[in-house]
Amino acid sequence: MKTFNDVPKDEHEGHRIAYELAKESLGKLDIKLQCELAGAQLVEAEQKVSLNLLGDVYEISLPDCDVRCVTDEGAPIHLKILALHYLAQASGKPLTDRLIDFRELPGGIAYHVSFDSRVKKLLLSVFGDDDGSKLREAAKKLGAEDVNYGDVGLRIWALPRVPIIIAFWAADEEMPASISILFDSSISSYLTTEDVAVLGEHLAEKLVAAAKPKM
Repeated sequence: MKTFNDVPKDEHEGHRIAYELAKESLGKLDIKLQCELAGAQLVEAEQKVSLNLLGDVYEISLPDCDVRCVTDEGAPIHLKILALHYLAQASGKPLTDRLIDFRELPGGIAYHVSFDSRVKKLLLSVFGDDDGSKLREAAKKLGAEDVNYGDVGLRIWALPRVPIIIAFWAADEEMPASISILFDSSISSYLTTEDVAVLGEHLAEKLVAAAKPKM
């Protein structure tokens, strides 16, 4: 996984600018309302917001909106930006129960090849060689629930209002293994398409890490 030190200097600066802008944007909003809309926990006594992002706990201090990951001190800045964007954009829109893939997101057609390469291909390279048991085992470590899609279907709550469905089909004599990543159509009321791509990549990385044997 690429670390912050591996990122080119200009991208470093871009992330820092985006982080400061995201902090500023959230700071202008009614934080109590945004926590309710996002399903985040406002801890008024400690002047902070607590947010679960794929099993990690992110804390946003108030009123400066600085972010730290309690469970992973090395969490990269782009995930801190993601947490801020989610809190700022959250609309409270309920789930529609209509599933869509990345191509159906606003502008998703233009970027789905990159998304497929960074998310689907990575997952298939690690989990495509069995009946889905290895994928299920890794996903359960992230709190996944079984659902009725594919040979193995899993729902992971990536954020409090953002479930992600993974549908896996094992290889057979005629077809190679395949995988679909699906979102509730309400996701665009919580994240931009770019943020969904970041979240999808992070999910894939977390699943791959969960599949590795502990040393």
